[in-house]
Amino acid sequence: MRANHSADPIKALKSDIAALRGDLSSLAEDVAGLNKNIGRAAKSQFDEQVDMIGEMCSETADEAAKVARKQVDHARESVQQHPLTSLATAFGLGLIIARFMR
Repeated sequence: MRANHSADPIKALKSDIAALRGDLSSLAEDVAGLNKNIGRAAKSQFDEQVDMIGEMCSETADEAAKVARKQVDHARESVQQHPLTSLATAFGLGLIIARFMR
């Protein structure tokens, strides 16, 4: 009778271990699911940030192009209004650059 009594705690222990394995397996699946969700959220945030930075870069490039066009237009007008002064300035700059190139 004593053998039966000691067999019951072993069966109970085996049952508890099996339940613990199941719980650990379930926990591992839950953690894997959380990691996937966190990964998706991080990727989504990253994609949003990349899009925002791309838009900012595009806007900055557009603004820089506008400023450059204005400067080119201003230089063109200045040359048209003062052609001899522009020619003399270009000649003088050419001489200075030639001296530095020696």
